[in-house]
Amino acid sequence: MFDILFGGKEKIDFLKKLIEKRALKDRHNTIQSLRDIKQASNLRIIGTTEGTIYTIIEQFIYLKKQGLSLPMILTTIEDKRKKIGHESEDFSFLLKDAIEKQNKDTFQAYCYYRIILEYGVEMDVDDFNEIFIEITRYILSRNS
Repeated sequence: MFDILFGGKEKIDFLKKLIEKRALKDRHNTIQSLRDIKQASNLRIIGTTEGTIYTIIEQFIYLKKQGLSLPMILTTIEDKRKKIGHESEDFSFLLKDAIEKQNKDTFQAYCYYRIILEYGVEMDVDDFNEIFIEITRYILSRNS
């Protein structure tokens, strides 16, 4: 049941691999940390930064297929976030950028903004970009 709710076993396994990959880069992680990732519940995996990025990209692709513009997509995703979170002034800057530029960099910046907002920590930009690209490729390969 939970596999269906969270997008299936393949999605969870993919996210675990991304989390493990990032954990291996951190020298402070131990073998126990890697075991914890392998044994983590689906809810815990979905609640990671990787899970958040995956969910946002998945929503973006779905809304894009529905014919929405980038500003409309960002507004729709942000409105859902605001229902469970708090207001953020940073979003207005991202929306302005989306209206003016209409490019993928704005969407990528939105995902990064969400990670900072929801986790209170700035993720290494190179790590974020690598994860963003890997997740995007994975989702697109599953949807083709």
